[in-house]
This record gives sequence, structure tokens and C-alpha cells, in this order.
Amino acid sequence: MRAEHIVQGAFVQIFAKKLEDQLRERCGLASKDIRIDKREIFKSLAATRELFEEYLHEEVYFRFSGAKEAAINDPDLQGRCEEHTALEYLVDFSFSAFSIPEAIGQKIIDQPVNYEMLLAVESELGTLNEVCRDLLKLLDVKAALKCLIYSEPRRKSTRERLYQRILRVFASHSHPGEPDSWILLGLAPGEDSKVKCEFRGLSEGFQDLVSFFH
Repeated sequence: MRAEHIVQGAFVQIFAKKLEDQLRERCGLASKDIRIDKREIFKSLAATRELFEEYLHEEVYFRFSGAKEAAINDPDLQGRCEEHTALEYLVDFSFSAFSIPEAIGQKIIDQPVNYEMLLAVESELGTLNEVCRDLLKLLDVKAALKCLIYSEPRRKSTRERLYQRILRVFASHSHPGEPDSWILLGLAPGEDSKVKCEFRGLSEGFQDLVSFFH
């Protein structure tokens, strides 16, 4: 039921816009040659937690490597960072309904536990092959919404090659899920020294990449 709520209606685009605002606020670039700090990507994702909580009317927990340390000095990250671990789980970043300690009985709470991964994210700013390996990892993970983050190539020919490889990975997998459950996010230096976000979704049958906003 949570998955249906998340992928239906306008939620995915609202989430994408919130994430874009956070990334542009947190990921300023001094020059076009400086790589984006992945920790800032993860903190930007974590700062969208309240959106999920408002939409689902329940508490949402997040995790990524170094999350507890990052939350100490960042009010947007405090309150739902998993208290028993600072490690990533399966993917680079994830949101879940209920925490892992609650799901495995390490922490006992006074209500039935109905654990579910709500958002799974892989962020790979490296080569084409590395991006495709992380996409394959996301395909193997069960989550209501999945997001692949990568560096948006500057050259049109390189971009097209990346997009075709992404589509090939989807075509090669036996269980790609539903196109509506995917967000593809290319990051690039913007003209205003802030990160530029190119959000894309997938067409029916995973035949093509489609732009969210432009």
C-alpha cells in the first residue's frame, strides 16, 4: 500500500523538486572541475524525510554511511537517523518505514512492526560501467521508489551512450519493476556555481528516458 501511495499522483515530482532545492542549496561548486561531495548528496536526500512522513502519516528512518556524525551538526538530519548504526544497508542511501533494529527485534516497540524500504538510492559519479553496476544493484533491491544518481555527461554523444546503456540494463533484467517507481538524476555544474539537476523517468516498457520538468 505504501508503494502505491508513493508512486501515484504528484508525489514523485514533489519529492524530485524538494531534492533539487536541497542539492542546489548544499552542493555549491567553486568551479566546473570540482566533483560533488557525495556526503552532501546523502544529506540532501535525508532532508526530504519530512515529505515522506507527511505523505504517509508515519515515522520514516534514513541511513547512509556516516549518517550519525552528519546529523550532529545538521538540524535537518536529526530525529530519524538510525540510532544503532551509521552504516549503509544494501544501498548507498535508504528511507524505511520502521527502523532496522525494530524490524529484527533488537528494539521492541509497543506496536506491530511493518517494515518496508521506501526509497533506495545509489549514487555513482564515476564511469559508465560503474553507473550501470549500481543500477543493476538497485534492480536487485526491493523498494517502493528507486533513484539512480550519476554525473551528467557534458557531451551529447556521451550522454546518449549512457542513456542507451541504462536502457540496456533495464532490458537485461528479468524483473525491472514498474517504470513509475524509478527516478534517474544526472548532476552537473550549473552556470550559477550551483549543481544542475537533470531528472528523468522511464517510459512504458522501459523504452526511453523522459524528462521530469523540462
